[in-house]
Amino acid sequence: MDRTRQYNAALMDIKANIDQMGPYILEDIKFCCGNIDGFSASELESIKSVTHLYKKLQQLDMLSIDNTKDLKDILSTCNLNACVKRLERYENGGAQSVQPVQQPHSQGYGDGHSSVTIPPNIRQADGPIIQAEQDDLSEAFDIIVENIGRDWRRLARRLPGRKITETEIEVLTDRHSRDLREQSRGVLLMWKEKNPDQAKKETLVKVLRQCEMNYIADRVEGWQIR
Repeated sequence: MDRTRQYNAALMDIKANIDQMGPYILEDIKFCCGNIDGFSASELESIKSVTHLYKKLQQLDMLSIDNTKDLKDILSTCNLNACVKRLERYENGGAQSVQPVQQPHSQGYGDGHSSVTIPPNIRQADGPIIQAEQDDLSEAFDIIVENIGRDWRRLARRLPGRKITETEIEVLTDRHSRDLREQSRGVLLMWKEKNPDQAKKETLVKVLRQCEMNYIADRVEGWQIR
């Protein structure tokens, strides 16, 4: 594979991995770019995809076939280690043997980072990063979001596994200060990303009952995973 194809493959792998983690990851990356010369507030707001971010970095001479250091620094600041390792493989001239990786959740806003163990990835050399299959909890999340209101913080503090920190709760509150639904959806997606092995309908039902949110628990319990 020639260098141009290796470069494009690496960028597309990173884009696929970030897209899979959810839209809030791109928002954290944009936040990390806020102190870089050339990124105005309006330009950051207009960036709606990872591809758009690549184009902006290329315009600023911060990303090219021979220069991926700036992108790697941004990804490292956001604690996206799987993406950093993918760039390092490109910089070293090709693919390395597959190893299970620690895919951290990006918290952004300068707070401490906590790693989350993702099940071993399945990939071909220089192919896209494919995460182990998880339950699709989108409908269960919809039920919770529609009914939980301001009590989402109480649920967030009781969710098992790698905990949602108070800093993360504050970040979600500030980011969606006028939208309780987005606050609650954001914390559920964050928990699922941090705890892929525990993100099950049964776990949600158990925690909802512990929080005495039985009406929501009944509705989630009655929903069938497709």
